Amino acid sequence: MRQVPLYLSIFTFLLFLIAPVFSSPLAVIRPSETRDAIVAAAQSYEGSPYVYGGITASGFDCSGLVYRIFLQETGQAVPRTAYGLYLWAEPIRLLDMQPGDLLFFNTTGTISHVGIFIGDDRFIHSASEGPETGVIVSSLDEPYWKKRFAGAGRVLPASNFRGIYVSNAVLGLLGPSTNPTLLYGFGELLSISMDIPVGTAKIRPGIGVLFNWNYYSGSVLLSGLVTFGLSSQFAVFAGWPVIAGLAWEPLSLRLKKGPLRGGTLSIIGMGTLSASDGSGTEPLVQGTLSVGIKYTLGF
Repeated sequence: MRQVPLYLSIFTFLLFLIAPVFSSPLAVIRPSETRDAIVAAAQSYEGSPYVYGGITASGFDCSGLVYRIFLQETGQAVPRTAYGLYLWAEPIRLLDMQPGDLLFFNTTGTISHVGIFIGDDRFIHSASEGPETGVIVSSLDEPYWKKRFAGAGRVLPASNFRGIYVSNAVLGLLGPSTNPTLLYGFGELLSISMDIPVGTAKIRPGIGVLFNWNYYSGSVLLSGLVTFGLSSQFAVFAGWPVIAGLAWEPLSLRLKKGPLRGGTLSIIGMGTLSASDGSGTEPLVQGTLSVGIKYTLGF
């Protein structure tokens, strides 16, 4: 029982340290429909004049056009400069581009221009100079843009990605100190979750089942969980029999690219507080640490 305040203090401290990092792509419920809406909105502004710093139909600069369209169609703000968008977007190959992705260009010695890909090697953008200015449609085959092309970036999920994740984690259980060795059992966590946009961020609620086996006592704990992803690395969970905790994925390796944003192998650590019925010799409330490997597949 003396350990409980320590574990509670650690969990409270970690929760205050969590600063959720909501990176690209933006979370949307229907990626395909949103991509179509992005392209349609961009085309509706065709012919608007170029205005440095502009973000309205009376005039746009290149990043202002992107900012206005994504805010209008997703309700989520994106970086305001071409270079900021370049750093923030998920880099992709030309072969993987879909309408609604971003194209970046080096026109001044650095990333200084951005456009929205609309298909067939064409993109819509707000040009500040050249034969035509303002919001126009250009082609990557044009010598000027082909020479200055610097890369493509994905801001929205691929059109066939629904934001659903299925994962399985295999865990080694560590502690408590009443066990003869540090490693005293094994666990398995099965879960399903889904990205939901909230303003400029996204959350990832889900449900799961946690199975823990103590090979010294022979006891088995099977808990149903409700999970809540705070970012791509942190999640909190609670369930029944009485259990709560924090999961942390400090390192992940993407095994698959393309339309499936899953195929991710992660190192996972979990801190757990669980309550017993008091019928045995174990404390009523017990803290446990576990580490393992988690595999996640996205659909």
